[in-house]
Amino acid sequence: MPLKTNFSFQKSRVFFQIWGILFVAAFLIRLPIFLSNNFNFDGDEAVIGIMAQQLLNGTHFPIYFFGQHYGFSTFEVISTAIFELFLGPSVWSLRLGGLLLFSFGLAFVYFALKRQQVSAFYRWLLLLLLLTFPTWMHWGMRMRGGYLTAFTFTCLLYYQFTKMEKNHLSWLLIGVVAGIIFESHTFILIGIFPIFCYWFFCHKFSYKSLIYGVLGVFSMIALIHFMGSFSAEIWGGPKPDFGWTQQMERLQHSLSLLVEGFGDFFYYEIAIPIPKWWYWLLVVFLVLSVFYVGFRLFRAKGKQALALALTLGIIAIYCFLVSIIRTTSPRYWLGLFTSFEFGLLYLLAKHWNEKLTRFFLGAFTFISVLGISVGSYFRTTWYFRDVNELQAFSEFHQAVEKTGAKAIFITDGLLQWKWNYLYGEEIPASCFYKRERIGSYQQRVWRIYQKTPKKVIIGGLDGMFFNMDTLPGFNDTRYAVGKKYAINTDADSRYIDFAMEK
Repeated sequence: MPLKTNFSFQKSRVFFQIWGILFVAAFLIRLPIFLSNNFNFDGDEAVIGIMAQQLLNGTHFPIYFFGQHYGFSTFEVISTAIFELFLGPSVWSLRLGGLLLFSFGLAFVYFALKRQQVSAFYRWLLLLLLLTFPTWMHWGMRMRGGYLTAFTFTCLLYYQFTKMEKNHLSWLLIGVVAGIIFESHTFILIGIFPIFCYWFFCHKFSYKSLIYGVLGVFSMIALIHFMGSFSAEIWGGPKPDFGWTQQMERLQHSLSLLVEGFGDFFYYEIAIPIPKWWYWLLVVFLVLSVFYVGFRLFRAKGKQALALALTLGIIAIYCFLVSIIRTTSPRYWLGLFTSFEFGLLYLLAKHWNEKLTRFFLGAFTFISVLGISVGSYFRTTWYFRDVNELQAFSEFHQAVEKTGAKAIFITDGLLQWKWNYLYGEEIPASCFYKRERIGSYQQRVWRIYQKTPKKVIIGGLDGMFFNMDTLPGFNDTRYAVGKKYAINTDADSRYIDFAMEK
């Protein structure tokens, strides 16, 4: 018995060592992002930070991303809270929390590759490919409500696949992991479904085992839904929009942004300017990937051919899903590219000792590593100005403090969450919504406004005023703060009512 305990301790120690190495590597690889003027975080990420604050002060235990009944975020909030304990609310708490989850998942991939008997050199080469994979170069540290959780548990699912155990407990665990992925980011689970089918059919598992897996999936979904149902604040969610013409237009637009989606060069619906050389290298990466995967699948027999059919079916399903979402955004391709990443990983690991695979692995890794140099181009805002983003926002805060304001109306639908994460306890902010994702700050702002309206100001991005600047007098009390923000010290009811109607 002592020997077994010692062995378990040894395995745990090795796991944490690998996790630590991958965490440091993930951090160093992203230094060009950290050292860039564009290094920043957005409002959705700030929501995770606010949830972490509430977890730490004991006012709320997180299940779903605030304002919705989807986007399982518990692990992202906990990971952020760990760093908030030492660093407080900051961009670093979010980024390091994200990398902690990202590297945790990759540690499981390391041991999965070891189980697949991949040599040490090619094992680390594959991990380098995952560390720098274009789709997750930026997303690998961004807390957006379920994305990173889904990636991490996809890594865990890949690890479970390589165990190839036929006992029912293992299948129950696989179902639980799949259920977490479903609740975190449904599109990612849809994308990795072909890999699951390939693994299931090729290893001839019994359908009784599959029943245990299904039981695990639905049990976890039911549990998360039950815990999440106690959250009263619901803001909104995506709604499907059917219609042949609209769907074709959205799909065509989404396909035109496919490369940007693959490389993280987008912000919501907006394509971010991308260096041309990197754009075409991403195209080469995709073409080579399709060629390699296609080559492997077309050479396969029997069940593997079924996996090809399933893959094509999933692509068709993805195109349909992307077409019915009203908001056209490259981020909806994230699940498809994640499944592509893990499918590629599986094939590269399985055939690692073949010359052809080594050539393709070298090419993929070379291109992916070159992408480190474009880190300074990544953005987390749609409002482009040539400024140091964090410094500009800090200057905006200092300017607001000088006015003596007790609350602020923000003229951007995401900026107020970022403000509240950093400064909301002292000066709460609200946008001009009738209902908010986080209602507590909105309620505080309105209470202050009703009691002492002269202590409330309007502020936000310079040039975005909800058309309030068309009203007489608004521009008389408005002034710019640096190169990106503006303040109006007169929050007249005329301006507030006008903005609320917008």
